Amino acid sequence: MTMLAAMLATLGGSPVLNAVDWANITDSTAGPGTSSATTTTEVVDGNTKDIYLKITWTGSPSSVTITIDGSPTLLSSGDTALIPSGGASSSGVSFTTTRLTTGTSSGTITVVNETNGDAAVDTFTYSNTVT
Repeated sequence: MTMLAAMLATLGGSPVLNAVDWANITDSTAGPGTSSATTTTEVVDGNTKDIYLKITWTGSPSSVTITIDGSPTLLSSGDTALIPSGGASSSGVSFTTTRLTTGTSSGTITVVNETNGDAAVDTFTYSNTVT
């Protein structure tokens, strides 16, 4: 048994996810109003134990929300989100960014698997504009 296999057996499962590729977020809204856009919804699975995704971003959106199997959670950069053993596949996982005032918020969102040594899951961009 390899060292990794031994560690996974001790931990009671695999923290490794299948590949994920959220689409970039782009939205422009004529003001007054709110610019809000959502990524594609992706199935996040392959894990056989609970894992935590850590989400960070650059720039300053008014808000970032992760929706896991239909349940939205407002995030702060650096927050973690639980993906239960077996994955989030019934309704998948998506991200929404929002801008509330005139101008543009743009940056990059990075998602890593904190349970698997901060292994990269996906990186995508966002841009929300209120004119």
